[in-house]
Amino acid sequence: MRTRMPDSAVEDSFEFTMAIAPELKPMSFVAGREEQLRRSVLDRVRQSADVHRHFTTIRREDATWAETSPGVRHFTLNAKGGLRIDLLEVAPSAAVPWQFDAQAQEVLVVGGTLALGARLAPTIQLSPLNHVVLEQSGGWGMTAGRTGASLYMRSRVVDLARLPEGEAQWWRAAQGASLSAAGIDCPWSSYLEGVDAAVLHAQGDVASMLVRIAPGAAVPDHGHDLDEDCFMLEGEMFLGDILMRGGDYQLAPQGCRHVGIASDFGGLFYFHGAIPPSASEQAP
Repeated sequence: MRTRMPDSAVEDSFEFTMAIAPELKPMSFVAGREEQLRRSVLDRVRQSADVHRHFTTIRREDATWAETSPGVRHFTLNAKGGLRIDLLEVAPSAAVPWQFDAQAQEVLVVGGTLALGARLAPTIQLSPLNHVVLEQSGGWGMTAGRTGASLYMRSRVVDLARLPEGEAQWWRAAQGASLSAAGIDCPWSSYLEGVDAAVLHAQGDVASMLVRIAPGAAVPDHGHDLDEDCFMLEGEMFLGDILMRGGDYQLAPQGCRHVGIASDFGGLFYFHGAIPPSASEQAP
């Protein structure tokens, strides 16, 4: 059973169970039924383990933070295929240095505020869920606001020619896009019943987007034509049988399948990967 109840509901359930326990009696099984149920449960466990064995899930409790510069600490979630994904916690008014090996950076503000500045360019203020893609040659500097900043950052650390074609096209277009909308919230639109999406940037069938899933909503099984990054921002949801909570990250490798996505209580997450072409048509 996949439903996860709030703590208060768990306590109420425990008290109810203890109240009726004295009246409970062992259930008798039809001959062979107990063994059938045991095999069914074990088969379901093996199936789940087989489906999810290629996925990488990083829990928020697993974060090992390292201070990389004054007032800045980071935790690397994934480094694979010429890309690196980091979480950054930035102290109030601290400068965020450019990642030393990054040729370009995609930055999502998770919390707090971030100021982008460059010589001869007006400063851009980014708020939570604002997004920007910066090229190293742009000379942009980043500084946290008065309350600090939490950042989700994808860095391209290899030349475009070494990336899968769809991913390379995405970076090429994102790096050349205007920054005029960097501090503006992206519009939301309905993606599926109970699922809304805000496209941060899309090129062809590759996109970075925010996805809001309502309580009880679900997304069907789907494959992955590229590696898919998912970072849970708020709430909870199940990726297959894996519970994702705010601050959890998952990499779904190219070629594997997600066996459904569902949420009991609703959630908000960031996604980067290949999507159906119809979804990318919403991109600005």
